[in-house]
Amino acid sequence: MLRLHSMAGHVLVGGTFDRLHRGHRLLLDAAAEAAAAQAEATTLVVGVTADKMLVQKAYAELIEPFDRRAGAVRAHLADALEAKGGAAAESIAVDLVPLDDPAGPAGSLAKIDVLVVSEEPGVLKNVAGIRELRATRGLDPNFDVVVVEMVDEDGRKVDEASKVSSSELRRREAEAVASGVENVGQ
Repeated sequence: MLRLHSMAGHVLVGGTFDRLHRGHRLLLDAAAEAAAAQAEATTLVVGVTADKMLVQKAYAELIEPFDRRAGAVRAHLADALEAKGGAAAESIAVDLVPLDDPAGPAGSLAKIDVLVVSEEPGVLKNVAGIRELRATRGLDPNFDVVVVEMVDEDGRKVDEASKVSSSELRRREAEAVASGVENVGQ
């Protein structure tokens, strides 16, 4: 089905999505839910951080390549939208894009209805920056924000120090490799 992006609503979510874990799945599920709740045909724009933007991250050499991360996101969203079924799921187009700059499509799309973010302090700060950037570019800086709680590996709400994170999973992998252990449970 052909959809004109300028006429549809837009729900945006973005991230590195390395080692797609419970926190990522909750974020993507919240984005799918926000898209399904829109009154009009909606494009769910999912930004996956481009490899070139990740060189400064902890254990960057262990980050999965873009295609693998994007594939995991696409597969999860396909399952999540299929589970929704019905007209709501059919009215959602998924547009998976590489994030080449910190604002991504949020800094340039003519219309944003909802931005889905995690409650991490740095991420929440970025929302204000995106609003300012949109205003300086003559774009509407008003959009709803859905904030997804941080969780641990068991799905319990936690603070930033205890959250499940890809950086922690990479750290464990690096330590396992250094100590000669073949497989680290993820």
